[in-house]
Amino acid sequence: MRTVLLVEDNAVTRKLFRVALQGAGWSVLEAEDGGGALALAAAHQPALVLQDLRLPDMSGFELAHRLRELPHGPAITIIAVSGLLSSREEIEFASSPFTDFIAKPVEPSRLLALLEGYAPREAPASPAARGGQRILICDDNPDQLKILAYRIRELGYVVETASDGKDGLEKARRDGAEVFDGNAADPEILAQANLATARRLFVTIPEPFEAGQVVQQARAINPLLEILARAHSDAAVEHLERLGANLVVLGEREIAERMLERADAAKPT
Repeated sequence: MRTVLLVEDNAVTRKLFRVALQGAGWSVLEAEDGGGALALAAAHQPALVLQDLRLPDMSGFELAHRLRELPHGPAITIIAVSGLLSSREEIEFASSPFTDFIAKPVEPSRLLALLEGYAPREAPASPAARGGQRILICDDNPDQLKILAYRIRELGYVVETASDGKDGLEKARRDGAEVFDGNAADPEILAQANLATARRLFVTIPEPFEAGQVVQQARAINPLLEILARAHSDAAVEHLERLGANLVVLGEREIAERMLERADAAKPT
């Protein structure tokens, strides 16, 4: 079972988090201060720590630094949960060892979705193993952007992020990538992508009709092309698969299936 160390001095908040986490299949270790957290982390080596920034015996920043100094510390995912940061804390957080930050109050569903993205997977590959290959991720959802970057770095890639299309285009061109700007459903734009010799195509357009136009044209150009797409409904999944997509990811379904997997794994034997 996956283990999270929960560090929170407020007993009510700690209980709310514990109930939500256990309901999603997490094993929860609890500490009400930094000293207790360090002792539990050393004894149990949790892969993930969820901690408040304001603790009775030390600051959350000091705790995060001391967690990183443990033998397994560099591999821990440390997520800060706190109210709005002060200007000084924002500056300190920018250079801190935290993996991520969640502002209180936080809905349990958002907390669980974020933790699911950071849940332990297989041992990460080193950037050297990937030959220093670079990936640029562009997403206007900050939570998704952080999780994608984290997961892809685990695979051994060098990752750069962009929060919108304009920023992404500028960074890609700066790095010397060949970039085409336009409507991907336009045959002239799609032709520039040289799909006839491509191995894989990712279609992330949220609108199913436009995404379907891209999938259908790409499949006609290259029958052997692997096409991966996204969708937000079962009808959209069927539509894109019918037009030639090899794999269509439905976000809501993926979340539900992962939660059910953990619930099943948590059943007593």
